[in-house]
Amino acid sequence: MQTTMEFASTRFTLDLEQLSNDEERAVMRALRYGRSAARSVPALAEETGLPPRRVQSIVKHLILKHGVPIGTSMGRPAGNYLIDDPEDLEATTELLRIRAIQSLARVAALQKMSHRRLLKEIQPELDAVVQEAQEAA
Repeated sequence: MQTTMEFASTRFTLDLEQLSNDEERAVMRALRYGRSAARSVPALAEETGLPPRRVQSIVKHLILKHGVPIGTSMGRPAGNYLIDDPEDLEATTELLRIRAIQSLARVAALQKMSHRRLLKEIQPELDAVVQEAQEAA
């Protein structure tokens, strides 16, 4: 089975047989295109027969290791979906950006350090994660 979509003048194609295991294929089959078709982790878990934490781990792996454009919606419906247009991509990246900034602000507050110092400390970790994702793509 092959999944194909177009957005932002880029064609995304994934041959499900190239995924490393049946769990990844099951999650891919359970995802739907577009924010309006977002599915909650509990719904994905129920459909795939996997524990919710495993579904979350697989979604992360599909994004970082296989480059699958999976979006997250906090609205109705809330959940994960396959991104199929530039607006959905923008909505997901903005949501993730806000979450990341809020999380870093909490870390800085808990460690009683400036945001600037925290960013300087985590820069090597961030560089490594970005490089690993780029090499996997």
